[in-house]
Amino acid sequence: MRYLRPFEEFIKEGTIRKGTGDKERAKSLIIEAERKKDSSKEVIF
Repeated sequence: MRYLRPFEEFIKEGTIRKGTGDKERAKSLIIEAERKKDSSKEVIF
């Protein structure tokens, strides 16, 4: 069975790099999720 390597190991190898947070994208995703949730409630009721 393969073990899971720590995230930091991938950073050291250069396989991945840490990114910065995109606050505007996060806000957009939250608004979209809330809109879809409200829309699905209307369909159910």
